[in-house]
Amino acid sequence: MFMRVKRSLEKRSASRQVDTGLRANGNPGRASLLRATGLLLASIAAVCLVRAEAAPSVRFEASSDPGDFVGGRPRLYTQTDVDFQGPFLDQSTPGRADYAMFFMGSIGPSFDKNAIIVVSTRQLGHELRQGSYSPVERAAFASPGMAGLDISVDSAGCNSVAGAFTIRDIRWSAPGTLAYFDFDFEQHCEGRSPALRGRFAYDASGASISFAPPAQIPASTIGSIAATSILLVLTTALIRLPKDRSKARSTAISSKD
Repeated sequence: MFMRVKRSLEKRSASRQVDTGLRANGNPGRASLLRATGLLLASIAAVCLVRAEAAPSVRFEASSDPGDFVGGRPRLYTQTDVDFQGPFLDQSTPGRADYAMFFMGSIGPSFDKNAIIVVSTRQLGHELRQGSYSPVERAAFASPGMAGLDISVDSAGCNSVAGAFTIRDIRWSAPGTLAYFDFDFEQHCEGRSPALRGRFAYDASGASISFAPPAQIPASTIGSIAATSILLVLTTALIRLPKDRSKARSTAISSKD
C-alpha cells in the first residue's frame, strides 16, 4: 500500500514538472504575452501611484516698500524654484488646526531662494478660517486675542511683527488635512512704517496656481459711463428749469401787487 501511494505521488510530481515545462517552453508566445501584460499592469500601477502622490503646488509673491529689509525686491517663487515642505499644522487643541507653517527651502545651484510663511489664529480661540485679521503679532509669540503672522524671505525675518492678513480661501480634504489655502498679507518689522506685502497660495492637488490681476474697466466703458452721467445731469437740470421759471414769475407778480 505504501509503495502504491509513493508511486502515485511520483507520477503526479512528474506530470506537474512536464506541465510546467510545456507552459514555459512549449508555448513561448503565451509566456511573452503574460510577461508583457504584467509589465503593462505594473506601469499603470506606477502611474496611478505617482498621480495619487502628486507634489503640491505653491506660489509666493511679495514686494516691499523702500526701507523694508525683509523683502527688499519683488519676489515670485513656485514649487519649481524651491524645495517645498509642509504644511505643518499645529493641532495641539483637539479637532482644531489653528497654526500653519509653509517652508520653501533653497535648492541648487544658487541656493538663494527661500521663504517661511506662518499664520495663526490660535490666540483667537478658533481654527484657521476665511476672513481678515488685524492687528497681528509675530505668530510664535502672539498675545491672547491676537492673530499671528511671520513671513521670512531669503533668510531675513522680523523680531517683532505688526500688520494684517486676509485668508481668501481655505479648504480641508479631511479633518486636519489641508487641501487649499490662499491668503494675502501686510507685514511691518520692528514697528517700522515700511511694509512687506504679498500673497501666498497652496494647492495639495498640484494644480497650477496663478494670481489674476484686478479686473480693469475698459476705457470705452468709462467713457460711456461719463457720457451717461453728463446726460443725466443735463436732463435733471432741464426738468427742474420750468419749475424755477414758474416760481420766478409768481414772485414777480406778487411784487407788482
